[in-house]
Amino acid sequence: MNTPISALRALMTQFGFDLPKLLHSAWVALTAFAALVIAWAAGLDHPQWAAITVFVTIQPSRGQTIEKNLYRFIGTLAGSAVGLLVLTLAEGNSAIIAAGLALWSAACLFIGTLQRSYRSYGTVLAGYSAIIVAMNNVGPPDMVKWVAFDRVTAIMIGVVAGIALGYLLAPASSRAEIEQKTRRILADIFGMTAVTLERDGLAKVGQLYKVTAAAAELSAELATLTSGRPGAHHLTDPLNDLLVCATNLLLASARTRGNPAMAQAFGDMAARLHGQPDFAGIHSRLSKLLPMTDDPRLEEAIVALASAIPDDDGSDRGIALAPADNASWHSDWRGATQAAARIFFVTGAIGLVWAVTGAAIVQVALISSAIVISLASSGVSPSRAMRDVVIGQLIAATVAWSCETFFWAPNATGLQQVAAMSPCFLLFAFIRSHRRISLSATDYALTLLLLLTPTHSVYAQMFPPLEKAAMAASGGVIGYVAFRFLFPINATRRRKMLWEMIKSELQAIALAQAGRGSASSWRLRFVARFLKITNWTFHELHSGERPEITMRKGLITLALGDVVFGCRAALRQVGITPDLRRAIEAVLNRIGRSNRENPRLIGALKRLEQRLSRHATPGSDAQRLKEMTADLLAQLDDLQQLRGTPLGASVPPETETGQATG
Repeated sequence: MNTPISALRALMTQFGFDLPKLLHSAWVALTAFAALVIAWAAGLDHPQWAAITVFVTIQPSRGQTIEKNLYRFIGTLAGSAVGLLVLTLAEGNSAIIAAGLALWSAACLFIGTLQRSYRSYGTVLAGYSAIIVAMNNVGPPDMVKWVAFDRVTAIMIGVVAGIALGYLLAPASSRAEIEQKTRRILADIFGMTAVTLERDGLAKVGQLYKVTAAAAELSAELATLTSGRPGAHHLTDPLNDLLVCATNLLLASARTRGNPAMAQAFGDMAARLHGQPDFAGIHSRLSKLLPMTDDPRLEEAIVALASAIPDDDGSDRGIALAPADNASWHSDWRGATQAAARIFFVTGAIGLVWAVTGAAIVQVALISSAIVISLASSGVSPSRAMRDVVIGQLIAATVAWSCETFFWAPNATGLQQVAAMSPCFLLFAFIRSHRRISLSATDYALTLLLLLTPTHSVYAQMFPPLEKAAMAASGGVIGYVAFRFLFPINATRRRKMLWEMIKSELQAIALAQAGRGSASSWRLRFVARFLKITNWTFHELHSGERPEITMRKGLITLALGDVVFGCRAALRQVGITPDLRRAIEAVLNRIGRSNRENPRLIGALKRLEQRLSRHATPGSDAQRLKEMTADLLAQLDDLQQLRGTPLGASVPPETETGQATG
């Protein structure tokens, strides 16, 4: 029987609304409105920051909500203090204020880009918090201090409201769900490992990519969560260790000879893991596999994964993927530098316009663009995300203009202003729950509350509503222009920059400029990076590189690393013949200096393989190096077949390669 309520539900679902999400978003909106009312009743001049805090700290679990609110409060304190300092030192000089804020926001975004988890959010927020405090008041020092105190107090109210909402609606932790996802992916990796070990020859890259892409997606999700180990800043959660080590095992199995017995064992473990609620028994089963293989790479991969499997109590076994010298191998220094330069130029340019014209309306555009660019810089393709930002800002500008025009003017009191804003808050729930515009909800709320600031007196218009709305909505447009033309960044560019980092490191090792570290630790570092590359390839959809090419390049890079470390080990042996030494040095030199898998490199590898054939005996280091060289040549040939060019042929300049040779 169709009741009016069920009919309404069906109609809303038909129009694209997610009803459970609508209900949850309504609670969020009501909590944010309550925070606004409390902040306004407390006499704060900018109570909207209490509501904004609730909107921007929504998280899936209670622990994440608390942590994000904590870093938001810390970032606000730091940014407000710097904003005060800049205004005090500038003594009213607009040019100095603009330059100081641009430098501070650039420094915060540079550091925040290199950080992980909510630490990054707190650092980035400190950058634009200084701009907010400074742009909201450039008057006498006593007034400036009040503005900073006003913002900090409002955010504190929002923090308390957000945490209360988290305790009311959110589960205590999402770790159980994340562990379940990890077990499912680990079981899939075991199943794919069984498939690869059932056959000899090169792996089926299409099948490998699907499993690796799933691990990469979860690894990216873990990067947004809190770090599970204090001080282990290079990992955001111990489960990421497991994903890296499991992917390393998968890639190692794809490059080894067939082993039906091990294939059967991994297939059994996959079935077992799919049917159990924890990791119990997996560590011991992995340990029993070691005598079943004579491939050192596969043995190392099994040992590393066994060490990363959580204990029965859920704790981490403590495997470390960082290199011996504690270098930040994962850090995107180039991307951080470009992000800092981008926001410095944008905020500096808008600040210069404000300093020259003295137009207070420009302050709104500066705040809006600083927030948008700061928060979007860590995205996969920020320029593409600006579409959602602009949609949210345009809706907010329209709603804010309507509110000011029809509900606030003329002679609206402070209480009337606050009450009139309640429908604007509820609209957030409908935006966030609609499948087409849900990603615009947070930008809608943020822009709306930047435009609508209830006062404690009769409403007096400071700026024309349309002018103020246009300047606030300009943040998304400015952000799009900045990300599109000022150090453009997208998934393709991020992927290329990371390949360059991998190439540079392996070339340095080949030329003996970075000889520290073992081959096994290098492989784990590479796999951690490769998961990011795979994730970016996945997000490129049909506009980027073919997944099969990405997967093959990953396998080639591992094969190339094997040859580099094998050659360096061979050069340290006593009694190596002069002709073999020359062949090995020629290969290392070609790898260290070549930009692509050019004919000279191919020729050097083939000559090395021939020389090794003369000196190789079964089970010797020379025989293993010969097998590694042959594997690399086979991998290169397979990549060229995918590209449709013969081995050693020239590759078009626009075709990017991923291995250390280019």
